[in-house]
Parts: sequence; structure tokens; C-alpha cells
Amino acid sequence: MIRPQVLHTVGILLIMLGFSMSFSIGWSLYYGEGDLLPILWSLLTTVSSGSLLYLVFRRKNKVDLSTRDGFAIVTLGWISMAVFSALPFYFSGQLNYTNAFFEAMSGLTTTGATILGHATTSMIEEIPHGLLFWR
Repeated sequence: MIRPQVLHTVGILLIMLGFSMSFSIGWSLYYGEGDLLPILWSLLTTVSSGSLLYLVFRRKNKVDLSTRDGFAIVTLGWISMAVFSALPFYFSGQLNYTNAFFEAMSGLTTTGATILGHATTSMIEEIPHGLLFWR
């Protein structure tokens, strides 16, 4: 069973991830290529979901986290960060969600793998600069 402290910590991770999307907003504003709204929607969705987890699972009494809790935080953190990191690509309409998830996980893990440039996806040169910065 997942303890409330684990979901509270994952909420903090999602809030930080959401605010990190704000750097892409700067590039989007600078180049004006129409990717501002998808990035803003992604930021708001991620921060509000993280805030919800943070507030719902907040406890007044502090409990030490166990090793098992640490494994749960890492597992849920990676999965939730990939799920929410895919939103800017998906909301922009550049990629379907499966490809957006792959691109987001690739970016988070720094593997360098990409689906961009395939026959069914956009070329990397066609992606707006705000999304490229997020990538």
C-alpha cells in the first residue's frame, strides 16, 4: 500500500516539473510560433495536479520515510513526470500521446532516442522552438 507521504512527495515533484515548463514559455514568446498555449495548459495542468496531491496527502505529523517508500517515490515520480512531460507535445497537436510519452521519457532519461523525423511524425525542424526547448 502506498503511504500518503509518498503521494505528497510526488506532488512536490510535479509542482517543480510544472514550474520548469515556464522556461519554455520564454522561448515560445520570443519566437511567437504558436506553442504558447499548449505549454501554458501543460504548466497549469501539471502544477494543479501536483498541488492537489500535495494538499490532499499532507499530514501534520511527520513520519520518516522507509526504504520501500523511497522506491515508491522514485517509481511513481518517474512515471508521473513522463506522463506530464508529454503534455506539451500532445496539447500542441505535434504528436499523438504515445509518441509524446516516448519523446518525454527519452528527454527525462537523456537516452537521445527520438521518434521525430519518422514518416508519421514531424521533422525536428518543424517543431516550434518552445517545444524544442522543452524537449
